[in-house]
Amino acid sequence: MITVYDSVMWPNGRPARRDRAPSLGPQFDYQKKQSYSGVICEHSRKRLRRAINLLVAQADEKEAVHFKSNSTFKFKVNFITLTLPAVQGDVSDKYLKSKCLDPWIKTMKRRHGLHSYVWRAERQFNGNLHFHVTTDTYLPYDSLRDVWNHQLGKTRIMSDHVTKHGHAHPNSTDVHSVQNITNIAAYMVKYMSKSSTGHLEALNKHRATIGESPIVPSRHPFQQVPDQPAWDTPIDGKVWDCSKNLKSKDSATAVIDSAIDDELRVITEFIPDNCLQTDHCFMIYFRGRDPKTLLQGELLELWNDYIHRIKSVSEIKPNCIRNQSKMLPKQNNVVTATLPRYHSNQLELYQNHFNVITTSL
Repeated sequence: MITVYDSVMWPNGRPARRDRAPSLGPQFDYQKKQSYSGVICEHSRKRLRRAINLLVAQADEKEAVHFKSNSTFKFKVNFITLTLPAVQGDVSDKYLKSKCLDPWIKTMKRRHGLHSYVWRAERQFNGNLHFHVTTDTYLPYDSLRDVWNHQLGKTRIMSDHVTKHGHAHPNSTDVHSVQNITNIAAYMVKYMSKSSTGHLEALNKHRATIGESPIVPSRHPFQQVPDQPAWDTPIDGKVWDCSKNLKSKDSATAVIDSAIDDELRVITEFIPDNCLQTDHCFMIYFRGRDPKTLLQGELLELWNDYIHRIKSVSEIKPNCIRNQSKMLPKQNNVVTATLPRYHSNQLELYQNHFNVITTSL
């Protein structure tokens, strides 16, 4: 989305506001603030949407070989599901995330170069926890399944499966590429941010239209097992997370000159139905369109430079290497100017958003 709006730039810094709310102070309960509710709130949903939008935006189309048919197919992002082969019972959600999911992600990074990803923990109707992972990296099916089963071997869950089935190689994973969807990011956000109750209502509504009986989670055999979490129990700890580069608050800034002004005019004339004028700003929505197909000239260069910086963000912790900041490209200083069109002279790209700001001195 491209947003054009007015902003004030203070030559000597913004003056302190007298009506600003008081600081949190020493009495604020920071431990309570940092706790997790176990569900996705509206603010968390916005951050999840931003991470997925950025994942899709920086993903390049690539070729891969299907593990069964050996046929070649193209994809940008894939969708992986990691499940439990037996009842979860007294194995905590935090233990599964710290002892199974985290080591699985680290192994995928080491073996297959996993870099950009988003994961989401979700409770199944039987009470078991399972994980959705989306990434732009091709991960061989047999490898991701074997590694996941190996991590589950640390828990009683795999022991229960071996006792019942006599082997430690359950079909506990599923992976497929996201294809033939106009707005991939919107599809992924909707799928990964749904609530348990909302998902159940939508599923039962669909089953009613095709003449099938509704799903009643409380009747599932797993729900009768002692210590098994209820299907609507909030998840203990984090509900979702993403790679470091998708958390980046980096932005690209540049001077708006007549060339960029003309490029904005072309975009407005090309998709007039995607434009919205309000009292405070003017917006141009991409609505599932690839920015690379709409942008040109300096706007396209800014977009490509920003995406390159996002891809260059390292997962290595700062204390692991010396002068890590020198590894990342430096941002250019903002230079202001005066332009007639849109009354704007500064362009800011924030993840998949363009913010065109008018600077008034």
